[in-house]
Amino acid sequence: MLLRILASIAIDQICFLELSSDEVIDPDFAMRQLESISAQLAALEPVEIETLVSLIRETAEDQVSAERREFISKIPDYLGLTEK
Repeated sequence: MLLRILASIAIDQICFLELSSDEVIDPDFAMRQLESISAQLAALEPVEIETLVSLIRETAEDQVSAERREFISKIPDYLGLTEK
């Protein structure tokens, strides 16, 4: 339950930082925050990353908005959590 809640918080923050207009949030600040999130998540153990990626994909599937669903489904790749 805790990991699901933390994943949800991270997803919401990533969506806010990436999808907000430049008038809402400074793009340079948003990029620094996204890079920080990515670095922190990259420090997880491989099994934890797998669990997080699975939770992100489940969250994407639950989205009503196709645009938000597509964006969330790409978060693991965007943050470098998956091998390409």
